[in-house]
Amino acid sequence: MNRQTKVALVLAGAALLLIAAWYVRGSYTPSGQPPLTVLGQGNLNQFHAAFDTGAGVPRLLLLFSPT
Repeated sequence: MNRQTKVALVLAGAALLLIAAWYVRGSYTPSGQPPLTVLGQGNLNQFHAAFDTGAGVPRLLLLFSPT
């Protein structure tokens, strides 16, 4: 095995280890923060209400797409 293959295997193994740890641990939010939510058609109004209650304070929205 050459050096590039070894590095690729180590990085792939580290990525799999991190994904497994996240899967086992589950989602975590600090105290005082609402739990993480997956947005969908059924809870979009709930998201709008929660987002609007934070008017006047900084808000951060992260969107992840599988594509």
